Amino acid sequence: MQRHGYDAFVASSGGDVLETYHACDLILLDTDLPDLDGISVCQAIRSDSEVPIIGFTPAEAEVDRVLLLEAGCDDCVEIPYRARELMARIKAIFRRTGPSRATEETDRGEHDRMEFGPLVIDSSRREVCLDGLPLALTRKEFDLLYTLATEPERIFQRPELMSLVWDYPVDTRIGVQASRTIDTHVSSLRGKLGSGEWITTIRGVGFRFGCPPGTGAGGGAPRATGRAAQCKKRHRVCATQPLVKANTVRGATEKAQARPTEPLSTSPSTT
Repeated sequence: MQRHGYDAFVASSGGDVLETYHACDLILLDTDLPDLDGISVCQAIRSDSEVPIIGFTPAEAEVDRVLLLEAGCDDCVEIPYRARELMARIKAIFRRTGPSRATEETDRGEHDRMEFGPLVIDSSRREVCLDGLPLALTRKEFDLLYTLATEPERIFQRPELMSLVWDYPVDTRIGVQASRTIDTHVSSLRGKLGSGEWITTIRGVGFRFGCPPGTGAGGGAPRATGRAAQCKKRHRVCATQPLVKANTVRGATEKAQARPTEPLSTSPSTT
């Protein structure tokens, strides 16, 4: 979440959430807490505060989702979740709550800006800069790069990229032409980025965002420079520990299940 400009921290229990929610702009609340029922935590917060809350439940727990919404949750997300979908839901909530909780224009620029060493991706302006210089990307080149960068640790399969970037129907078997379309755009992006290591090919599986050695990009949170560094306030997000662990385990399971076969089916849609 730090890559998207959020000041996020993890609460290990329901008691921790109740002690810290006053200092937060958003709560990501799991129902499976070690000390308190997540629904009760939601009710307690809502009785005293209008801070936005997103609840998380397993896909089969329909009753819990209903109870969370009735308790005052602004939205519910199924576990396991995709980071891209979660980011979209968070932005939608902040749009609805308006500028009263933060300076809207400043935060919008920060949330939509990702920095990986010398590479800066600004989705609100649809701009990419490398070493301070703008890159001339086509619409689909930008969409492809942005999609990969939103979840740098995840491998995107070819059918999934065709669905996310080129709007192919989910679970559609892609042909040779569609596969060449991806290869052409990846090759063009590598040329414009000056290194093939910004986009890594996982043979027989798909593609992953990478960071070339010596760029200082690393794998952690991006450094804040330029316009993002001047932001006066970052949205502070509290996430309960169980849902963080659940999605970490799920990500590891996905990688273990990846098989170098063609064609590959699209993964269910989310960072």
